Amino acid sequence: MYTKKQWLIIVRNILRRLGYNTTTLGIDAEINRLSTKDAQIVYRKTLQEILHEDDFNYSLAEIDK
Repeated sequence: MYTKKQWLIIVRNILRRLGYNTTTLGIDAEINRLSTKDAQIVYRKTLQEILHEDDFNYSLAEIDK
């Protein structure tokens, strides 16, 4: 099963071969957004493992604002 990001990359590559500009279609931005979101999740999990604090989720919610 593919993730949303993997499907977008497949579709982007097909559209590029057909001559479409995937940047103006917003596909590249969506892939970058998902990459950033994945990186944030890994970063949060790492911070939680380092700090071992239950109230850490609250501080992460504050950072997102």
